[in-house]
Amino acid sequence: MPSLQVRDLPEQIYQKIVELAKAERSSIAQQTIVLLEKALQIVNQEKKRREQLLWAAEPGLPLEF
Repeated sequence: MPSLQVRDLPEQIYQKIVELAKAERSSIAQQTIVLLEKALQIVNQEKKRREQLLWAAEPGLPLEF
């Protein structure tokens, strides 16, 4: 499995990950993976939404929500 090293991670971000890991009873590595997965899902959802809005914004096409 690939690994990832993050350099110069701000202390406040690291501490938040540690706090979340403790609250979820998971390791820092496991919690980081969960956070990355969630962030990537949000990015994909926002991209799809922008594409829908751009497509719907074409003249003569109704906006669907």
